[in-house]
Amino acid sequence: FPVVIHAGCMFHFNQAMHRKITHLGLVNDYLRNETVRDQCRQLMAYSLIPIDEEKSQFQRLTS
Repeated sequence: FPVVIHAGCMFHFNQAMHRKITHLGLVNDYLRNETVRDQCRQLMAYSLIPIDEEKSQFQRLTS
């Protein structure tokens, strides 16, 4: 993504993810279901993936 400009920080990104989890009504699943929680946390950590691995890791997350 050569035209993407970095904006924001990981704290605010994760805070937004938690708001989205709440908005989608997934709080109980997030708290009680380890699989759902792991998938959400993997998405939260996605910004830490090296650029050359982004595509393969995204495919892994969405499969």
